Amino acid sequence: TEARRGGRETFRPQLHEAVDKVQGKKVGDDIVIEEIRRGFVFKDKVLRPSMVKVELASRPQKRNSGRVGEVDEDE
Repeated sequence: TEARRGGRETFRPQLHEAVDKVQGKKVGDDIVIEEIRRGFVFKDKVLRPSMVKVELASRPQKRNSGRVGEVDEDE
């Protein structure tokens, strides 16, 4: 059995359970900033995912035409 550490790595839903989220300023991957409960892996199988706090990466704003369900064509 291998203990999973969840700190300062890219958030992966296969290994992590996000229990708290904070909006970040950097564009890129969502990053685990704190491990709340350690997870465990055995022979490449997740026994228990790590419970973590995640810093969400900034996402580009999508523009729309103002109509419900329509998105501008330049995307």
